[in-house]
Amino acid sequence: MISHIKLRARALQMQHRALFLGAFFIQSGAAVLLFAVSALAILYLRDFFRFFVPALCALLRLCVTGAGSLGSALCCLALAQGRDASLSRFLSAFHGKTLLRAVASLFLSAAAQGVLGAASSIPAGVLVFLLLRCLRRGFEKPAALLLFFCCVCAVCATLWLLFRLHVLFLPRSFFLASGAGARESVRACFRIAPDEQKQFLRFRRSFFGWMLLGVLLVPLPFVWGYFEQSRALLLKTLFPASTKTKLAA
Repeated sequence: MISHIKLRARALQMQHRALFLGAFFIQSGAAVLLFAVSALAILYLRDFFRFFVPALCALLRLCVTGAGSLGSALCCLALAQGRDASLSRFLSAFHGKTLLRAVASLFLSAAAQGVLGAASSIPAGVLVFLLLRCLRRGFEKPAALLLFFCCVCAVCATLWLLFRLHVLFLPRSFFLASGAGARESVRACFRIAPDEQKQFLRFRRSFFGWMLLGVLLVPLPFVWGYFEQSRALLLKTLFPASTKTKLAA
Protein backbone atom coordinates (compact mmCIF):
# COMPACT_ATOMS: atom_id res chain seq x y z
CA MET A 1 0.00 0.00 0.00
CA ILE A 2 2.74 2.48 0.93
CA SER A 3 4.65 1.89 -2.30
CA HIS A 4 1.48 2.54 -4.32
CA ILE A 5 0.81 5.73 -2.33
CA LYS A 6 4.35 6.97 -2.94
CA LEU A 7 4.06 6.39 -6.68
CA ARG A 8 0.85 8.40 -6.83
CA ALA A 9 2.38 11.12 -4.68
CA ARG A 10 5.35 11.37 -7.02
CA ALA A 11 2.99 11.78 -10.00
CA LEU A 12 1.05 14.55 -8.25
CA GLN A 13 4.28 16.27 -7.29
CA MET A 14 5.51 16.25 -10.88
CA GLN A 15 2.21 17.76 -12.06
CA HIS A 16 2.45 20.63 -9.56
CA ARG A 17 6.17 21.42 -9.41
CA ALA A 18 5.70 25.18 -9.14
CA LEU A 19 3.38 24.80 -6.15
CA PHE A 20 5.75 22.57 -4.18
CA LEU A 21 8.81 24.66 -5.04
CA GLY A 22 7.06 27.89 -4.12
CA ALA A 23 5.81 26.53 -0.78
CA PHE A 24 9.23 25.13 0.08
CA PHE A 25 11.17 28.29 -0.73
CA ILE A 26 8.68 30.52 1.14
CA GLN A 27 9.13 28.50 4.32
CA SER A 28 12.88 27.96 4.01
CA GLY A 29 13.52 31.57 2.96
CA ALA A 30 11.59 32.92 5.93
CA ALA A 31 13.45 30.57 8.29
CA VAL A 32 16.86 31.63 6.96
CA LEU A 33 15.95 35.32 7.13
CA LEU A 34 14.73 35.08 10.72
CA PHE A 35 17.84 33.16 11.74
CA ALA A 36 20.07 35.80 10.14
CA VAL A 37 18.22 38.63 11.90
CA SER A 38 18.54 36.82 15.25
CA ALA A 39 22.27 36.25 14.76
CA LEU A 40 22.87 39.87 13.79
CA ALA A 41 20.87 41.09 16.77
CA ILE A 42 22.92 38.98 19.18
CA LEU A 43 26.19 40.17 17.63
CA TYR A 44 25.51 43.88 17.18
CA LEU A 45 22.66 44.95 19.45
CA ARG A 46 22.98 45.67 23.15
CA ASP A 47 20.95 45.44 26.34
CA PHE A 48 17.20 44.91 25.90
CA PHE A 49 17.13 44.63 22.11
CA ARG A 50 19.81 41.95 22.13
CA PHE A 51 17.26 39.59 23.69
CA PHE A 52 14.01 41.10 22.42
CA VAL A 53 14.79 40.77 18.69
CA PRO A 54 15.80 37.06 18.86
CA ALA A 55 12.71 36.34 20.98
CA LEU A 56 10.52 38.10 18.42
CA CYS A 57 12.20 36.15 15.60
CA ALA A 58 11.58 32.91 17.49
CA LEU A 59 7.88 33.81 17.78
CA LEU A 60 7.72 34.63 14.08
CA ARG A 61 9.50 31.36 13.32
CA LEU A 62 6.80 29.53 15.26
CA CYS A 63 4.15 31.30 13.19
CA VAL A 64 5.90 30.44 9.92
CA THR A 65 6.30 26.79 10.93
CA GLY A 66 2.70 26.42 12.07
CA ALA A 67 1.18 28.21 9.11
CA GLY A 68 3.55 26.48 6.68
CA SER A 69 2.61 23.02 7.94
CA LEU A 70 -1.09 23.86 7.66
CA GLY A 71 -0.67 25.47 4.23
CA SER A 72 1.18 22.48 2.81
CA ALA A 73 -1.42 20.16 4.35
CA LEU A 74 -4.21 22.17 2.73
CA CYS A 75 -2.60 21.88 -0.70
CA CYS A 76 -1.57 18.23 -0.42
CA LEU A 77 -4.92 17.15 0.98
CA ALA A 78 -6.74 19.02 -1.80
CA LEU A 79 -4.62 17.23 -4.41
CA ALA A 80 -5.27 13.90 -2.68
CA GLN A 81 -9.01 14.59 -2.95
CA GLY A 82 -8.73 15.46 -6.63
CA ARG A 83 -9.24 19.20 -6.07
CA ASP A 84 -7.27 22.11 -7.42
CA ALA A 85 -4.43 23.52 -5.32
CA SER A 86 -2.44 26.69 -5.84
CA LEU A 87 0.04 28.85 -3.99
CA SER A 88 -2.82 31.09 -2.84
CA ARG A 89 -4.29 28.15 -0.93
CA PHE A 90 -0.92 27.67 0.76
CA LEU A 91 -0.69 31.36 1.65
CA SER A 92 -4.24 31.35 3.05
CA ALA A 93 -2.85 29.71 6.19
CA PHE A 94 -0.72 32.80 6.96
CA HIS A 95 -3.43 35.23 8.05
CA GLY A 96 -6.43 35.63 10.31
CA LYS A 97 -7.92 32.94 12.50
CA THR A 98 -6.33 30.26 10.36
CA LEU A 99 -2.87 31.43 11.41
CA LEU A 100 -3.85 31.50 15.08
CA ARG A 101 -5.32 28.00 14.84
CA ALA A 102 -2.18 26.69 13.12
CA VAL A 103 0.15 28.19 15.73
CA ALA A 104 -2.01 26.98 18.63
CA SER A 105 -2.08 23.45 17.24
CA LEU A 106 1.69 23.42 16.73
CA PHE A 107 2.28 24.77 20.25
CA LEU A 108 -0.03 22.18 21.84
CA SER A 109 1.57 19.31 19.95
CA ALA A 110 5.08 20.53 20.85
CA ALA A 111 4.05 20.81 24.51
CA ALA A 112 2.58 17.30 24.48
CA GLN A 113 5.68 15.87 22.81
CA GLY A 114 7.91 17.71 25.27
CA VAL A 115 6.10 16.43 28.35
CA LEU A 116 5.85 12.85 27.08
CA GLY A 117 9.43 12.91 25.81
CA ALA A 118 10.75 14.20 29.13
CA ALA A 119 8.80 11.53 31.02
CA SER A 120 10.10 8.75 28.78
CA SER A 121 13.68 10.02 29.19
CA ILE A 122 13.67 9.80 32.99
CA PRO A 123 14.83 6.14 33.28
CA ALA A 124 17.73 6.66 30.88
CA GLY A 125 18.70 9.90 32.60
CA VAL A 126 18.72 8.25 36.02
CA LEU A 127 20.89 5.37 34.79
CA VAL A 128 23.38 7.71 33.10
CA PHE A 129 23.57 9.80 36.28
CA LEU A 130 24.23 6.70 38.39
CA LEU A 131 26.89 5.49 35.96
CA LEU A 132 28.76 8.81 36.05
CA ARG A 133 28.52 8.97 39.81
CA CYS A 134 29.82 5.42 40.19
CA LEU A 135 32.71 6.04 37.81
CA ARG A 136 33.81 9.06 39.80
CA ARG A 137 33.81 7.14 43.06
CA GLY A 138 35.40 4.03 41.63
CA PHE A 139 33.52 0.87 40.81
CA GLU A 140 34.27 -2.75 40.08
CA LYS A 141 34.60 -3.52 36.38
CA PRO A 142 31.85 -6.16 36.08
CA ALA A 143 29.32 -3.94 37.85
CA ALA A 144 30.38 -0.90 35.82
CA LEU A 145 30.06 -2.82 32.55
CA LEU A 146 26.62 -4.08 33.55
CA LEU A 147 25.47 -0.58 34.42
CA PHE A 148 26.93 0.74 31.16
CA PHE A 149 25.05 -1.92 29.19
CA CYS A 150 21.83 -0.95 30.99
CA CYS A 151 22.47 2.70 30.11
CA VAL A 152 22.95 1.87 26.43
CA CYS A 153 19.74 -0.17 26.36
CA ALA A 154 17.83 2.59 28.16
CA VAL A 155 19.11 5.29 25.79
CA CYS A 156 18.23 3.19 22.72
CA ALA A 157 14.76 2.51 24.12
CA THR A 158 14.29 6.21 24.81
CA LEU A 159 15.31 7.17 21.28
CA TRP A 160 12.88 4.60 19.90
CA LEU A 161 10.06 5.97 22.08
CA LEU A 162 10.84 9.52 20.94
CA PHE A 163 10.71 8.37 17.33
CA ARG A 164 7.34 6.68 17.96
CA LEU A 165 6.13 9.87 19.60
CA HIS A 166 7.19 11.89 16.56
CA VAL A 167 5.36 9.45 14.26
CA LEU A 168 2.23 9.73 16.41
CA PHE A 169 1.87 13.42 15.53
CA LEU A 170 2.51 13.04 11.78
CA PRO A 171 -1.19 13.48 10.83
CA ARG A 172 -1.73 16.54 13.07
CA SER A 173 -1.56 19.20 10.38
CA PHE A 174 -3.85 17.19 8.11
CA PHE A 175 -6.50 16.82 10.82
CA LEU A 176 -6.20 20.59 11.19
CA ALA A 177 -6.55 21.08 7.43
CA SER A 178 -9.68 18.89 7.44
CA GLY A 179 -11.45 21.38 9.70
CA ALA A 180 -10.51 20.25 13.22
CA GLY A 181 -9.74 22.80 15.91
CA ALA A 182 -6.32 23.24 17.49
CA ARG A 183 -7.01 21.01 20.48
CA GLU A 184 -9.00 18.50 18.47
CA SER A 185 -6.17 18.07 15.95
CA VAL A 186 -3.84 17.04 18.79
CA ARG A 187 -6.43 14.83 20.50
CA ALA A 188 -7.12 13.05 17.22
CA CYS A 189 -3.48 11.95 17.09
CA PHE A 190 -3.85 10.20 20.46
CA ARG A 191 -6.99 8.42 19.23
CA ILE A 192 -5.24 6.78 16.28
CA ALA A 193 -5.61 3.01 16.51
CA PRO A 194 -2.46 0.85 16.93
CA ASP A 195 -2.82 -0.62 13.43
CA GLU A 196 -2.87 2.86 11.88
CA GLN A 197 0.11 3.86 14.03
CA LYS A 198 2.04 0.92 12.61
CA GLN A 199 1.23 2.09 9.09
CA PHE A 200 2.56 5.57 9.87
CA LEU A 201 5.64 4.00 11.45
CA ARG A 202 6.34 1.96 8.30
CA PHE A 203 5.70 5.05 6.20
CA ARG A 204 8.16 7.15 8.19
CA ARG A 205 10.82 4.45 8.05
CA SER A 206 10.38 4.15 4.28
CA PHE A 207 11.48 7.79 3.93
CA PHE A 208 14.65 7.47 6.01
CA GLY A 209 16.81 6.92 2.93
CA TRP A 210 15.11 9.79 1.09
CA MET A 211 15.74 12.16 3.99
CA LEU A 212 19.38 11.12 4.10
CA LEU A 213 19.74 11.65 0.36
CA GLY A 214 17.94 14.96 0.70
CA VAL A 215 20.71 16.14 2.98
CA LEU A 216 23.59 14.65 1.00
CA LEU A 217 22.63 14.47 -2.68
CA VAL A 218 19.06 15.16 -3.80
CA PRO A 219 17.67 18.74 -3.66
CA LEU A 220 15.55 19.17 -0.55
CA PRO A 221 12.47 20.65 -2.31
CA PHE A 222 11.98 17.32 -4.11
CA VAL A 223 12.19 15.27 -0.91
CA TRP A 224 10.00 17.67 1.08
CA GLY A 225 7.20 17.72 -1.51
CA TYR A 226 7.39 13.96 -2.02
CA PHE A 227 7.05 13.34 1.72
CA GLU A 228 4.22 15.85 2.24
CA GLN A 229 2.09 14.55 -0.62
CA SER A 230 2.69 10.92 0.35
CA ARG A 231 1.64 11.71 3.91
CA ALA A 232 -1.61 13.31 2.69
CA LEU A 233 -2.45 10.30 0.54
CA LEU A 234 -1.74 7.93 3.42
CA LEU A 235 -4.02 9.94 5.69
CA LYS A 236 -6.79 9.90 3.10
CA THR A 237 -6.41 6.12 2.77
CA LEU A 238 -6.40 5.40 6.51
CA PHE A 239 -8.96 8.00 7.58
CA PRO A 240 -11.34 8.57 4.64
CA ALA A 241 -14.11 9.89 6.90
CA SER A 242 -11.97 12.59 8.52
CA THR A 243 -10.76 13.94 5.16
CA LYS A 244 -14.25 14.33 3.69
CA THR A 245 -15.00 17.35 5.84
CA LYS A 246 -14.70 20.85 4.44
CA LEU A 247 -11.13 22.06 4.11
CA ALA A 248 -10.00 24.70 6.55
CA ALA A 249 -9.46 27.34 3.86
